[in-house]
Amino acid sequence: MGRRYYVAFFSLNTIIMIYFWHILGPNYTPLNDGWVMLTNLENGGFSLDWFVKNIFSYGGDPRIFRRTPYVIAGLLNGNNILVLKSILFSVVLMQVWGVYLVIDKFFPDNKLFSSVASLLTMYYPYDGTMFWLGAFGVNIGFCLGVFSIFFFIRSTAKESKLQFIISIILLYISCRTYSGYLPGFAAVVFIYIIIQRSEWKKWWMKAVIYFTTLLAHIWMYISRALSGTGREGAVADTNLESLGEGFLNALYIVYVDWILELLRISNFKTEYFLIILCIIGMYFYFIYVNEEKDLLIKNENTYCYFDGSKAKNITFVLFLISLVFLVSGYAPFAISDIRMGNERQLLFARSGAVILYSWIFIYYIRKLLSKQKKDTTCIAILAISLIVSLAIQNKAAIANEYSTASEIQRIFLGDMADAAPEISKDTHLVIYLKDHSFIVNKQLSMLLNRPQFPIRHLYEDSQINATTISPFYLNRFDAKIKGDETLYVRNKSININELAILYYDFEYGFKPLEKFSYQGGEKASSFTIDLPNENRLSYEDKYLTKRQKWFISERDRLVDKYGVSR
Repeated sequence: MGRRYYVAFFSLNTIIMIYFWHILGPNYTPLNDGWVMLTNLENGGFSLDWFVKNIFSYGGDPRIFRRTPYVIAGLLNGNNILVLKSILFSVVLMQVWGVYLVIDKFFPDNKLFSSVASLLTMYYPYDGTMFWLGAFGVNIGFCLGVFSIFFFIRSTAKESKLQFIISIILLYISCRTYSGYLPGFAAVVFIYIIIQRSEWKKWWMKAVIYFTTLLAHIWMYISRALSGTGREGAVADTNLESLGEGFLNALYIVYVDWILELLRISNFKTEYFLIILCIIGMYFYFIYVNEEKDLLIKNENTYCYFDGSKAKNITFVLFLISLVFLVSGYAPFAISDIRMGNERQLLFARSGAVILYSWIFIYYIRKLLSKQKKDTTCIAILAISLIVSLAIQNKAAIANEYSTASEIQRIFLGDMADAAPEISKDTHLVIYLKDHSFIVNKQLSMLLNRPQFPIRHLYEDSQINATTISPFYLNRFDAKIKGDETLYVRNKSININELAILYYDFEYGFKPLEKFSYQGGEKASSFTIDLPNENRLSYEDKYLTKRQKWFISERDRLVDKYGVSR
């Protein structure tokens, strides 16, 4: 009887995901760390042999399974970016569905509430992690952890050994994919066994095994942080003032600011909003009508959870649970260098507050409308649909930001391929940006911080070295000439004889420089570089590869959209 609800939710979520990827576009490319992983893949960094050897090795990469999509892409030996995008789409699709299934296990007779809570949890404002081709660890780790909880609950309810084994396997892979959400997973399972405490004989052994697996990996995470090893140790900061600041920021975002964010959506598309509103409305109406029928068949009170004192008690319990989720979900990030973010840092931490607010929202809508004499079902459905549609439109605005960053990157790389089809070996390329064009969109930080990775992809050459400089960065980092042979900039030393400098203006493209002068700012020294006569860049289009031609064609297609004069 419940299968139709699952099919309906999965279908709705598929439509929403297609809408997001329609915004990203078919030629969407990696951003930021996505380029690092892609160039490693293209240079044989993620072979199947390497992957198999490291699966059960705790001395190597503790998050080995986050490389799985790249191993798969390498095995398929085709369009790597297309394969990675397909995997990301599928993982996020399953991720949202998994959250719905787990919430439904706690509220089995309230599909409407489960739908609202899961949609708002996953289509939460700010977070663009689901569009980030460099964040497979986050998405896969969270997805597998959620399904691990789902199968654990099913294994205890049905006393199924097979489903318990599946649960432990998924949990192990999740632990070895991304460990940031493990305390949150432990909190969910702990709450479930508290609810089922009268049936403890059925689940106690399974719970011991499950928690042993979880706690072992949580301890390994803590050990790395305390010992200064790995990514966790490198960024660990246990300063009490910083921790307090981080938790207060998370508290504000999770309980207050995300609601306000729904009212300040940038790049609002009215026509798409209305279409999504209609689709969401039809889905909720379907759920409401069918659930009413099911409850009548079972001879139960409609939404008994929302009746009288029971609803108030549940509201208070959900408030306490939201605090537990906030602390357990945010704690691993509170000691890291990304503590002040509002994206993957709050992926689990936000879920408790979203569930609480979804509960209160639906409760008061039903309470207010129940006093009306006329049938007000459509008004209730419209109110709920409006909130969820605003959240989806907010997420669409983030998808648009990612799409814009990808398009600007394609223009940049197309310009580069056009300006210099071939780069000589042992060349260190320095790109001087005219202004702050690439600082506006934070998704373009890779072109500022580590431009060698997208450029290596463009030239299919893993040996290319590249640095980006701009007035903004030269004023923040020391830049100077030592003697006549070495340029020091942004902690890099570059031999003048290996140097090629390209000046870049988004309006006009690239041009090579024979002499480069810069008047130093607050931290930077003034210097002038007379470049060697040797030409380290080729300007003949006969050297263009298929990939370079593709980026040039993308550039030609996109320049009109951005009003660029060429």
